[in-house]
Amino acid sequence: MLYKKIKLMIVIMMSIVPLPLFSQASTVEESTIAFCLNEGPVSAIAGCFTALELKRNVDYNRTYQTFINEIIKNKNNFLNYNGFLQKTKKAKGYFDKYMQSECQAWADQVIIDSPAWHTLYSQCMIRFYEQRINFYNKYDFQ
Repeated sequence: MLYKKIKLMIVIMMSIVPLPLFSQASTVEESTIAFCLNEGPVSAIAGCFTALELKRNVDYNRTYQTFINEIIKNKNNFLNYNGFLQKTKKAKGYFDKYMQSECQAWADQVIIDSPAWHTLYSQCMIRFYEQRINFYNKYDFQ
């Protein structure tokens, strides 16, 4: 019974509590979130979201490195190459700290370090990673 109450609470919170900066998640992400929510016990749901968060983190950092490599490869196309590269790296550091703080604050609506907290935190991080991956992939260097 407790499992059903917590699962219901997570579903309700996800539907009524707006995630910062997001209007819609991608189709792939939605199906993955739905998959995680149907995992079973709350601890399994939290574990699924944590695993997905770690995967998205790898994707995010890989996409960022590809972005940096693209800047380096096209060095001659920048009027202020060193400044752009330095500020881009600095921005990633700030963004990483921002999304961690934002997601911790969002997850703090429930008991800290509970499976529900980890689920909310991971879901928030997944969406931030997705947003930033899209940013790097669609960046127009023109």
